[in-house]
Amino acid sequence: MGEDRVVLGSDYPFPLGEHLPGGLIQSSDLPDDTKKNLLFHNALDFLGVESSRFE
Repeated sequence: MGEDRVVLGSDYPFPLGEHLPGGLIQSSDLPDDTKKNLLFHNALDFLGVESSRFE
């Protein structure tokens, strides 16, 4: 495991987790690159989607 192997998940529509998904990651003292990986880059890589589609 590592920061390049973990993605943000959701239990939507069930309110079992944090109120704002990703809030804990955003408020952490992790480096910005790590936050971006956890929040969306890793998921895009897993799904085979280019991040340039969202710029």
